[in-house]
Amino acid sequence: MAGVWVWEKWIDLSRFLGDSMMIDIKSPDEKSMDELASLREKLAEAEEVLQAIRNGSVDALVVSGRHGDRTYTLKGADYTYRVLIETMTEGAVILSEEGTVLYCNGRFAEMIQTRSENVIGASMSGFIEPSQKDRFAAILKRASFEGIRNEMRIRPRMGDALPVLFSMRSLATGEVKSLCIVVTDLTQQKKSEQKLKAFAETLQQKNKELSRRAEQLARLSSELTLSEQRERRRFAKILHDHLQQMLVGAKFGLETIVQRVASKHRHPLEQIVGMLKESLDTSRSLTVELCPPILYERGLIPALEWLSRWMKEKHGLDVALDADARAVPEEEGMTVLLFEAVRELLFNVVKHAGVDSARVEMVRKNGEDLKITVSDQGAGFDSKNLWESTDPNSGGFGLFSIRERLSLLGG
Repeated sequence: MAGVWVWEKWIDLSRFLGDSMMIDIKSPDEKSMDELASLREKLAEAEEVLQAIRNGSVDALVVSGRHGDRTYTLKGADYTYRVLIETMTEGAVILSEEGTVLYCNGRFAEMIQTRSENVIGASMSGFIEPSQKDRFAAILKRASFEGIRNEMRIRPRMGDALPVLFSMRSLATGEVKSLCIVVTDLTQQKKSEQKLKAFAETLQQKNKELSRRAEQLARLSSELTLSEQRERRRFAKILHDHLQQMLVGAKFGLETIVQRVASKHRHPLEQIVGMLKESLDTSRSLTVELCPPILYERGLIPALEWLSRWMKEKHGLDVALDADARAVPEEEGMTVLLFEAVRELLFNVVKHAGVDSARVEMVRKNGEDLKITVSDQGAGFDSKNLWESTDPNSGGFGLFSIRERLSLLGG
């Protein structure tokens, strides 16, 4: 049978308990025995009240305060609602406007490590971490007018303060106003956030290290390109200044001898002269291939024009060149790398495409990025398999080298 309980009994009981502490239990007299009997009776009555609240036998509480009696309906008849509240994983608390706990479910009591009967009737601020009590009081006032979600810290009976999320909303139950708070334990979330923060900091450090290494590799790649080109120029200079001069001298000297010997003895000598001439031509061609002087003397576009003619003369490949002068990079290392990349790609056309023409286009993309396209109408290839291929004859190694060097330089 549902009923209404007057909360004033709790006040009487607390006062009685305070007075009863003076009972001398070592030598009880008749008065003390009467007080003990009265105490047991009030405790039994209090336990009956709490049990009635917990099992849903009470519909309302009448709280006697300085402003008179106020009635708070508990809706004990709604059994399904009570089961839901008691079994939910979040804490649930109903407060009066003054912050008195009218109800709490078992989960909230578990959070603060006590029993529900020790919470009901107490001030909610007593469970808030002291440093946050003023903020809670301000939030409590606002919650009477609007729904609020705010992180707080509550104090369990033992251990550290518990981080929680308060979801607060006003409840209209007739003429009496109350507040409902859903309390979500944020302990695991905070631990996860700390782990995530630590991981993010570690990742940030790793990214900084990777960026630093990438910058080092970019500088090394640029230096490697320039070093290779310096070696090419040095070797080309040796060919030009020494080997070619020796070949020229040997050729002229032998030609002079040929003119002096009898006709019947000239043929073997003329063959040697022809071999010297062929060696000289090969040396000169190699000198230009190793280090085209035009690249350093006149720049990238004239060098690409020379390369187009050279590909036609040496390999029968017609190269259509369309180069925008505004796209020429200023850095010498980049200029050399781009020239070598175009030459490598044209070699791939000759070796693998099976066509006799190609197109080279150099433009500025979006006014900033430099884009060079080498295209043909040949057989084509599977780009995925090309990058994964380890066959040195597949053409993939040259393309891989180009891609890696360009990527290290931001391409």
